[in-house]
Amino acid sequence: MISWWWLAPPLMLWWAHALWQRRKMKGLRSKLWRLRSEYEELSRRLRRRSDRMDALFATMNEAVLRLDMQGNVVALNNRARRVFQLPKKFPLPQPMTALYRQPRWNKGIRKALSQLPDPCELPDICMQGSTLAVRLAPLGAEQALLLCLDVSKQRQLEAQRERLVRDLMHDLKTPLTSILGYARSIETFGKDKKLRKEAAETIVQEAKRLNQLLESMLTFDQLAGKQPGADSHCNLPRVVHEFRALIKPISEAAGVRFETDMDVDIQSFPMDADDLQRVLTNLVDNAIRYSPKNGQVRLTTARQNGHLELRVTDEGQGIAPKHLPHVTERFYRADESRAAGRGGHGVGKNVRFETDMDVDIQSFPMDADDLQRVLTNLVDNAIRYSPKNGQVRLTTARQNGHLELRVTDEGQGIAPKHLPHVTERFYRADESRAAGRGGHGVGLAIVAETTARYGGELTLVNRREGGLEVRIRVSVRGASCTDSRWNDNYGQ
Repeated sequence: MISWWWLAPPLMLWWAHALWQRRKMKGLRSKLWRLRSEYEELSRRLRRRSDRMDALFATMNEAVLRLDMQGNVVALNNRARRVFQLPKKFPLPQPMTALYRQPRWNKGIRKALSQLPDPCELPDICMQGSTLAVRLAPLGAEQALLLCLDVSKQRQLEAQRERLVRDLMHDLKTPLTSILGYARSIETFGKDKKLRKEAAETIVQEAKRLNQLLESMLTFDQLAGKQPGADSHCNLPRVVHEFRALIKPISEAAGVRFETDMDVDIQSFPMDADDLQRVLTNLVDNAIRYSPKNGQVRLTTARQNGHLELRVTDEGQGIAPKHLPHVTERFYRADESRAAGRGGHGVGKNVRFETDMDVDIQSFPMDADDLQRVLTNLVDNAIRYSPKNGQVRLTTARQNGHLELRVTDEGQGIAPKHLPHVTERFYRADESRAAGRGGHGVGLAIVAETTARYGGELTLVNRREGGLEVRIRVSVRGASCTDSRWNDNYGQ
C-alpha cells in the first residue's frame, strides 16, 4: 500500500499559496474598485468643472472657444455660434477650419498651439464686417482657450484717428503754406502795392481758416468733457433773433436768403444758449455755403409728439445717399455731392476734366506718390485758371523711347515773358494767369523739381487755340509706379 504522507507538504504549500493569491486578488479587486470610484469621481469633477467653465463662457459677451492641441474645437459659447454663424446643433468636436476657412490664419493657430505656453501673435479674424482680435491661452496640458474680442469699433476709431491726423495735417499745411508763400512774396516784392494788398488779404483769409479749424477742435474737446445739466434751457426767440443778426452778413455776401418760421408757442428750448447758437451756426452756415446764388435757407421749429424739432433746409444739391451715414463723422468730406469746388480750386465753374490714356502704357517711370503730386498740382492749376464750362485734358503718349504726360486747359495761357520763370519757387505771373485766383507760386516749381529728380523734362507751351499745355517727358528707364497705382491714381 502506497503511503500518501509525502504529498502533504506540497499540498499544504499549494493551499497556502492559493490563500495568499486569493487575499492578493481581493486586495487588488478592492484597490481596483477604489481606483474606479476615484476615476468616476474625478470624471464627475472634470465634467462639473467643464460645465461651470462653459456656463461662465456662455455669460461672456465675447466669442470663446475651447480647442484641443490639434486645433479642433471642443466647445464654444453662444456668442461664438453667432459670430461664426453656426447652427444651434452644430456637432463637436470640429476642426477650426470648419468655422473659419482662411489658410494663413489656420496655419498660424496650429503654430501657436504648438508653442504654448509661449505667447504667439495671431492675426485678426475678419468676417461679416466684424474684426475679431484673437488671444490664445493654455487651458491645462491638453486644451487651449481661444478668446475672440470684437474690436470693430476700435479699428474704426483707429482708422478715423489716422484720417483725422492726415486731414489735420492737410488742413493746417494748406493755409500755413499760403501764409508762408505770401509772407515771402511781400519780403521779396514788397514795393508792389497790388501784390502787398493781395498778400495781406490772403494771409488774413488763411489765418481765419486756421482760427476756425482750431475753434472747431476746441469745440470737440469741450463737448467731450461737458455734460449739460438736467435743467438746461434757453429762450428760443431771443437766441434766434441774435443768430439772425450774426448770419445776415454771411447770407447777404453769398446771395442767399435766410428766413425763419418759428412756432410762437415755443418759447423755451431744452439746450444751453451757447450750444444752440453753435448748432445753428454750423447748420445754417453749411446750408448757405452749399446753396445756389439767389437760393433760400429756411429755419423752422415745430412740436411733434412731445418733442421739439429744429429744421434747416436749403436748395442745394443735397448729399449722395452713400455719404449720408458718414457726414456726421469728424472731417468726413463728401465733395462730389455737395457742390465741390467751394474751396477755391475752380471745380464749381463746371470745368470738364477728361483723360485720354494710351492703353499700352501700364507703368510710368516715377514713384506713385511723386506722380500723384505732379498730377495734383498740374490739374489743379489748370482747373483754377480755366474759364467756366471749359475743359482740362490729361493725355499720355509714347515717343522715341520716352513717355509723355500732357495737361491742357482752355484758359488765357501765360505771357511769353513769364514762361521761363513760372517754374521758379514763388514766382507769380498775376497779370497773365487770372490774378487773384489764389495760387501760391509753388505748384509748378514742385512739378519741375520732381520731374528733374527722374531725369525728365518739363515744357510749358501756349496753345494756338488758347490755353496752356504742360508736357512732362520722362525716359522709360528708372523707377516706376505699378500699373494698379497708376490706373487708380490718375483718375482720382
